Amino acid sequence: TGLAADAVAESRLRATAEELRAGFLARGFAAGDVVLLGVEAPARREAILRALASTAGDDGELWLVLLGTSVPGRNGAPAFQIPGPRLTSADLVTALRGLEGRKRVVIATSQSGGFVPALAGLPQLEVVAATAENGELSEPRYGEAFAAALRARPADDFAALAAEAARRVAAFYSTNQLAQTEHATGWDAAAHRAVRLLASSTEGTSPVASAPRAMADRVAQPIAETRPPAMPEDAVTRLPANDESRRLLAEARDAAADSEYAAVVLEAEDTVDLTANGQARVLRRSRTFVRTGEALDRVASLQLPSDPPQVVPQFRRARIIRPDAGQVVFEPALKPLPDGADPRLVQLLRGMIELPEVEAGCVVEVEYVLELRTSGEACGFYREWMLGSEFPTKRQVLRCTLPVVEGWRWFAPNLPAPQEEQIGAGRRLTWTVLDLPALEAEAASAPARTWAPWVGVSGIASWDALAKWYRLIAADAMTAGPKTTELGRSLAAQHPARMELLRAAYERVAALRYVAIELGVGGFRPRTPDEVLGHRYGDCKDKANLLVALLRVAGIEAEFALVNRGETTFQEFPGMQFNHALVHVPAAPERGQAHELWLDATDRLALFGSVPTGDYGRAAFIVGTAGEPQFRTITNAFEEPVRWSETWELDPAQPGRARVVLNGQGGADEWLRRLFAGLSPAERRARMRALLGGAPRGCTIETVAAPDAYDLATSFSVTAEVRTGGALPAPCPPSLDDAFAAPERHQPLVLWEGRPWRYVQTVRGVEASGTAHAAAERSAGGFTFARLAQGAERTTEVRWSGGELPAAQYAAARAAYLEFLVTPSSP
Repeated sequence: TGLAADAVAESRLRATAEELRAGFLARGFAAGDVVLLGVEAPARREAILRALASTAGDDGELWLVLLGTSVPGRNGAPAFQIPGPRLTSADLVTALRGLEGRKRVVIATSQSGGFVPALAGLPQLEVVAATAENGELSEPRYGEAFAAALRARPADDFAALAAEAARRVAAFYSTNQLAQTEHATGWDAAAHRAVRLLASSTEGTSPVASAPRAMADRVAQPIAETRPPAMPEDAVTRLPANDESRRLLAEARDAAADSEYAAVVLEAEDTVDLTANGQARVLRRSRTFVRTGEALDRVASLQLPSDPPQVVPQFRRARIIRPDAGQVVFEPALKPLPDGADPRLVQLLRGMIELPEVEAGCVVEVEYVLELRTSGEACGFYREWMLGSEFPTKRQVLRCTLPVVEGWRWFAPNLPAPQEEQIGAGRRLTWTVLDLPALEAEAASAPARTWAPWVGVSGIASWDALAKWYRLIAADAMTAGPKTTELGRSLAAQHPARMELLRAAYERVAALRYVAIELGVGGFRPRTPDEVLGHRYGDCKDKANLLVALLRVAGIEAEFALVNRGETTFQEFPGMQFNHALVHVPAAPERGQAHELWLDATDRLALFGSVPTGDYGRAAFIVGTAGEPQFRTITNAFEEPVRWSETWELDPAQPGRARVVLNGQGGADEWLRRLFAGLSPAERRARMRALLGGAPRGCTIETVAAPDAYDLATSFSVTAEVRTGGALPAPCPPSLDDAFAAPERHQPLVLWEGRPWRYVQTVRGVEASGTAHAAAERSAGGFTFARLAQGAERTTEVRWSGGELPAAQYAAARAAYLEFLVTPSSP
């Protein structure tokens, strides 16, 4: 058994393992020959491979069952999730290839289908996986079904057990009226391809015939031939052109005549009706003109929002007005299914909808309904609606009816006040926006919610109510257990100095693998510190919770905080505006900590004391354990100033050759590490070439060397050997070329999240000019551009004072930058 999502899932895996043990004993295996790894203590790769190697030379029957979770590895091959290095398909192939006798392998994990083709070629081996190779991420029930089948029919052969387990899984989904999210996969040796054990959920409810010896005999449908079920013909009605369709088509062509976009949304209407108990019904209607075929994937293929039971969609109808004004009406959800129709059609209508006969030049009208339900585990209703889309919108209407109940509120920071009217027991708010631009951020823009039009509705009465709810659901998860207590005391004993202790605890937690498995209330409540330590993985809230617990055990007060990473939290609008968690350590000058610290242990590339990208300047909500919750702005008082250094060492003995060194300080260190982490040699050369300005310089990057980006104890610099072609390097401040590419902009420009920032290029070994020369500085919009030539060294510098550059000041700053680029660096 491998890693589980939480303690409940871990308990279920253990129960399945014990059930399998009982089944193998009933099959005739001796008790000493049934080995369970991962039940008493986490299974590790070495232990699994060692157990398999111990059977070498045995020509009997070997069974291997993996329970838990799998994910694609770096090369896309499947990997079994366990503490430490993961167990890959290549590991299993190597381990099983040299074993004698018959081998039976059951991969009862998510995303396990990729193991099948990898193992299928081994001699005397049969394999079954719980899921298809791609797309089936949910925790599968196949392991439990296989264990039950083995207990019930221990004498059956492997093929019969595999098929019986698949039948039991399908029957479970059918009986409970659930969409089947797992489909067991085997191998068809004759066709040499992966196949699905059961063709559909309907087959799963029928008894399986007496099992043939070969698994391929019971294959009903190859995976490669699986297609979505065809729509019934009576779902499509074709109508001739009429005056209305001709008028709408002509209006659409006029509206899109000067557009550069592949489509134009002519009209979009959302009608939202909310109830006091946190339920909502959304009726969506839209009319879009498909200008070119590039828009077909977005307009003709609808992916309705779906997250049952919280979000349940119902497609109603669509009308396609063809380029000749003929009409195609598509309304399958309104017609009864014919007898014998594939039940998967129902799921198709709730999720991915392929509209018929859509092509460039069509007008597409769509109507669907969303039922929104607040989970009983949530603090209260909270929802946001973004107006507009990736295409320009000629007219957008949002109607929202709120219950007249204390605590309910709306928020629309970038829109004019709505029209209000009384509707029954509620009040209706209506926003109408004309000529809405496409929602696309310009380079180096401020967070989208600060400038894009959106409306939020919240049934959460106050920040205090949200904090109390969070403390309630997380109360049992925030207590340090024996493992955490032992580690915290050990760190305190090893590091008596406060700052060293903080660094040691941070680096210990940051080194844990980031894995997000969030089911139900697990999306809010952190796992216990001991669970995270034992599994050696966790998501942001798990790692923040562990770090808080460790520091408190070690005698340092620390606070759990929520933040909207990469976005903005509007403090005047209480609601679940958060997507991330980190740790706040208040200042303690008397103990050697002069400033408060923000520790984000999620990101393994962020140095201790630095604020990772996405956190800086955000308002963090400190939940606390008692008293009033509070917001604090995330600052970087401990962080070094952001500085990007580019140093060129020219070799006078070898004209046209140079060594280039890149260094980062403060936030630039994290960015530089992120840019080069995990790259191949060829990718490093390509990345370095891009950072040095690319082809215009005429440079050839020969070699690039960089240390381990994840080794935070070692300073990080990247060194390249370069052929310059004889030309002196031009300055290339990172991000500025993109930021100043457009002649005008409409959104504020924000670099490095508004942190003060400096770029310094130093060129050494140039021909001495005799006297020092400083080119005149140019300043605009918070930017300062300067050059200095002195002897054999020339320095180029760009400074940015931080904050935001308003759109009105952009043109002047851009002109100064472009003038700076063409100014010579010496007289």
